[in-house]
This record gives sequence, structure tokens and C-alpha cells, in this order.
Amino acid sequence: MQPDTTQRVRGFVRGRLAPSPTGRMHLGNAWAFLLAWLSARAAGGEVVLRLEDIDPERSRPEFAAELLRDLRWPGLDWDEELRTLASAPHAQLVDDGSPVYPGTCRDLGPEQRENLLRQGRRPCLRLRCEDLAVVFSDLLAGPQTMSLTDCGGDFALRRSDGVFAYQLAVVLDDIAMGVTQVVRGDDILASTPRQIFLYRLLGAPIPQYAHLPLVLDHEGERLAKRHNSLTVAALCVAGVSAQAITGYLAWRGGLQDAPRPVDPHSLVAGFDICSIRRESVRLPADIMGVLARLG
Repeated sequence: MQPDTTQRVRGFVRGRLAPSPTGRMHLGNAWAFLLAWLSARAAGGEVVLRLEDIDPERSRPEFAAELLRDLRWPGLDWDEELRTLASAPHAQLVDDGSPVYPGTCRDLGPEQRENLLRQGRRPCLRLRCEDLAVVFSDLLAGPQTMSLTDCGGDFALRRSDGVFAYQLAVVLDDIAMGVTQVVRGDDILASTPRQIFLYRLLGAPIPQYAHLPLVLDHEGERLAKRHNSLTVAALCVAGVSAQAITGYLAWRGGLQDAPRPVDPHSLVAGFDICSIRRESVRLPADIMGVLARLG
């Protein structure tokens, strides 16, 4: 399969910030949101805020309110705000975290399906995927060729509980919102072939993608909601300024020659997402002290 010529490399940029209200924003989230915001603003484009709240067990109104506060604290803004039903996957088996589907129910006959329904089993609706290669170019990760089989095979469109699954929801939301650029962590890179496949099936323009290197703790683990001491709220309580966080992340991304406090608006002019350093951002063990000393 050849690269899709509908990828929007030039023209108007409409980016998005898409946090999940399942916990507090940590430095890894702040890194991704800052760069997504800068990429859209540097192109003179728009930013949409979308709360991805498909997980009713963990989504909380108070987390949503805190996310808005944490995003506004350093000076990030947006042109439109929406709620949605998408939720990003996390690492399990495939690189982006989606489990590989072994084809358990792929070829069930009518009688087998009826037996399972009588047992109270509720079906998941999956998109049947042949072993196709999806070719695309990522602004940071470079040229990519991945097969849908390598990305987990047949993937869910609607879960067994009736909720539309991440891959379909995020594509439909991005189409409806006119998103032309998706900036996110490279732990979701393996979701991209499946999403591009859906864009093609739906006949919709494919956004340009930029998958960022991850922020890791001092032991090399990806930051997660469990890193409570590295949440933006905890850093604020400890007296760390928003400008210190922005300045440190900007330095680690190669946007500054030293870790000094900075307002994100002063980074817009001349920003180019393609110039971001490609290596993961591994935080020092005393990152709290480092940021506190900055201001």
C-alpha cells in the first residue's frame, strides 16, 4: 500500500489537546501538550481542547477541572472545547498498548455465535483486517511501514459494553473537528496505521502525525498517573513556577540552550516540531529540586 497523498503536510493547522480526566496532569502530559500547542500556534493555526473520558470507572469531574486549571496555568489556551468518548490505550502487548487479537471469534459460525449469546456473552464489534502494510511519514519518527497484523490484527470498533472504542472514536472526533495535525507520545505510534486505515475507509483526509519521545522517570519508566510527586499540581504546591516547568521542558526538547524559566508564548516564533530532540527525556532523580531552583 502506497503512502496516502491526502496527508496534510501544508496549509492550515488545526491541532488538539486531548487529556483524559482520569488523574492529574504530570510532566509527561505537560511535555506533550506544550509541544502540540506550540506546533499549532507557530503555524498560525487553531487548538481544540477535547476531554477523552471513555473510562467511567476512573473519570472524575474534579480531574477534568484540574486539567483545565493545569493547562491554563502556564498560559496554554485553545479556540474550542469539546467532550468526547475517546480514551487512549496504554502499553500491554502491542507497542501502543493494545492487546493482540488472536482471532478467537473471527470465524465463528451462526450456531456458535448463538451459543455464546445464550451464555450471556456480549460481542465486541471488530474491524476485520487483512495483513496490509500501511506506509506513512511521521514528522518526528520518520518513514514508517507497519502491517495491521503487527499492530494487533482485527481491532475493536465497539466494546462489548456498547461503548465505541478508542480507534474509531478518535478518528471520528478528529474528522468532525477538522483536526489536521496530531502531536502525541510515541507510545501510541502503533495506533497510527489502524487510524489511517479507518481514515481511508471513511474517505477522509489524513492528518499529519508527530510522535514525541516520552518523558521517563529517573529509572527509565514512562511517567504515568501514579507518579504523584511529578504532577503539575504537586509541583505548584511545592513552589515551582509554571515558567520553570516550561523552561526545563523546552531545554530538554532543544528549544533553549539552558534550563531557564520561560513563558510558552515566547517560544512560538520560529518553533518547528521537526527540530525537537528525538531521544527520550529521562528526568533526574532530584527533578523536584532542579525545578525549584529554576523558580
